[in-house]
Amino acid sequence: MKINYVKKKSSIIVGKIKSVYGILGWMKIDSFTEIKKNIFNYQPWFIKKKQNLLNLETWKKNKKNFLIKIIEINNRSEATKIINQFIMVEEKVLLPYKKKKEYYWKDILNCTVFNINLKILGIVVNIIETGNNDVLIINSHKKKNKKEVKILIPFIEEKIIKNVNIQKKIILVKWNLI
Repeated sequence: MKINYVKKKSSIIVGKIKSVYGILGWMKIDSFTEIKKNIFNYQPWFIKKKQNLLNLETWKKNKKNFLIKIIEINNRSEATKIINQFIMVEEKVLLPYKKKKEYYWKDILNCTVFNINLKILGIVVNIIETGNNDVLIINSHKKKNKKEVKILIPFIEEKIIKNVNIQKKIILVKWNLI
């Protein structure tokens, strides 16, 4: 099962405009998609600044960078105005329909985690991709030396993760604290 991270509720950041390139309005971008080239599969793009729609004219690969040309931007000075802006797409463009037992990171964040004895462990605040399996980072309600305790729980279904109820924002795990 793949878990994907989503930053905002209705839009998803897929890249960032890094710098201008040349004098004709071309720009270098960073792609945040798993397969870098796939950023061009998700359209339309927009930037947060004034909710501007970016009408992509063309793109090309240049060494390790992707270069883009936006229809409305025809010179270096216009391109400079949107440098360091995040490239976003609407959530529905990027996130496919989920099958049963599939979750996006946005669904799991802020879920309350209980162990199988129904003891509350805390709230999911982040998820780490490790390669083998994802790991839930949970803010525990307990404090140690006046600091919040973090609990790390591997997201291994059936063995550790017993049930995920996205509607109720509850995760049941087989996990005991020492």
